[in-house]
Amino acid sequence: MHPVKEAEKTRVSMDFGQRYYSDNPAEAEIFRKAGLWGKPHLGVDTCPLPEFKGQEFVIVAPISGEVIRSGFAPDYGFHLRIVDSEGRLHILAHLKTAPIVKLGMQVYEGQDIGWMGSTGNSSGRHLHYEVRTTAVLPPPPKCRIDPNQFMFEAE
Repeated sequence: MHPVKEAEKTRVSMDFGQRYYSDNPAEAEIFRKAGLWGKPHLGVDTCPLPEFKGQEFVIVAPISGEVIRSGFAPDYGFHLRIVDSEGRLHILAHLKTAPIVKLGMQVYEGQDIGWMGSTGNSSGRHLHYEVRTTAVLPPPPKCRIDPNQFMFEAE
């Protein structure tokens, strides 16, 4: 399930595996300072289409699972980490405020969890959605999964 409730009013601004690059000098500087320049993106970023930039977007759980982190981190800003029944970790980041679901809660696919924002290491309002094969920290090499398979499966 797509994690943005009104996905038809959004677009993918940076896809999984796409390289960090920008012609915008301010955005390029953010990527360089974060050590990301030229590296592959590890998730999918979704932002509003231009005609919907002023609209609030509700973020929903793309899968059912247990919340193992709900809070703030300098890189992800306000974010949520959900472990699904297969043990995969789903990260939804840069939320506008603290997630409305808390640590230890069970969430269900389609349940409201927050609003799209631009907190943490972010260059504008969007949702960063990342999936890993495991919730183990630090993440082992090659544990990233393309989130598109969860976002665009039969709904």
